[in-house]
Amino acid sequence: MRSAASASRIREVSLMTGTSRTRSHGMSLVEVMVAMVLLMVGMLGVVSQWPMGTTLLIASEFQTEASVLAEQHLEALNAAPFPPSSGSRVTGRYTLTWTISAGPIAETRRAVVTVRWNWQGRPYSIAMSTVIAAEL
Repeated sequence: MRSAASASRIREVSLMTGTSRTRSHGMSLVEVMVAMVLLMVGMLGVVSQWPMGTTLLIASEFQTEASVLAEQHLEALNAAPFPPSSGSRVTGRYTLTWTISAGPIAETRRAVVTVRWNWQGRPYSIAMSTVIAAEL
């Protein structure tokens, strides 16, 4: 055990050197406030991008649906022995138009399907084409 005199001397030395023998537990109020500000800045960044992400998600959904419709119609044109040379039809929000013309080489036909739709007042479209070989 230490005597009272030696404990008093340790306190004096600690005061002269500027060091403290007690340990700090936990975080100070300033550290907590800084952490909260940093967290809020990060959350504001995520929340501000949310509407744009939702808009892009919906736009990609429409584009995917239009691509599937175009691909299905190209397959139907390829399977038909004598498809019409041009036409159009409305499917839900989409308008499909197609044309069939002479292909790049003899005995082939080129089919082009275009899908159009409007969203948020802006027109969008996707076009797909394929070459159909004549049946032998």
